[in-house]
Amino acid sequence: MKKILVSLTVILIAGGLASGATYAAFSDLEESLNNSFSTGTVDLEINGENPWSSAVPVVFSNLKPGDGNPTWLDLGQFNIKNVGSLPVRMFTLMASDIHNFENGCVEAESEVDTTCANTGDGEGELGSFLQIRLGMTANCAALGTFQTLGFLNSITAPVDFSSHLSGAMLDPGETEAVHLCARLSNGVGNQIMSDSATTSFSFFGGQ
Repeated sequence: MKKILVSLTVILIAGGLASGATYAAFSDLEESLNNSFSTGTVDLEINGENPWSSAVPVVFSNLKPGDGNPTWLDLGQFNIKNVGSLPVRMFTLMASDIHNFENGCVEAESEVDTTCANTGDGEGELGSFLQIRLGMTANCAALGTFQTLGFLNSITAPVDFSSHLSGAMLDPGETEAVHLCARLSNGVGNQIMSDSATTSFSFFGGQ
């Protein structure tokens, strides 16, 4: 019995050595050293300003019903340039910090607006009747691609106008010119007499 066990042990040891020998092979290792990863940038410049300071605000006064019909009022051209390192595919515009002022109550207005004596911020109605649109054209009077954004008071969420750009994306270094246009509804009456509205416009660009 001992001879059998010894023989089995020798066989197992030999088998183990043989098994281990089957894994021996030539090999080589090459390494890529000092690899680096970094992120790109998305950065917009508006009319040569970055950040956009709106140093020259849009001012329209003495408006009357029907202004901008049929030719929309041109609030100005905005040259949007991609000064980042990545292409920009999505563009939105929104209005924020909207204020509607009631600035007095003339006789004709008081006949249709019983609250016009309440002057101050939040009492005016102009923002409910002033329509805003974007034009990807030479000016607001030119024929071309437009996107009506809605009445000023309603543009409180970003409105995507990406599909109306001249290309599928704005590559680094490229510029897209858009016009901000406005008109005052024909159907509005004396309730907006002497009213005024102020707002801030924001362009957003993203991936």
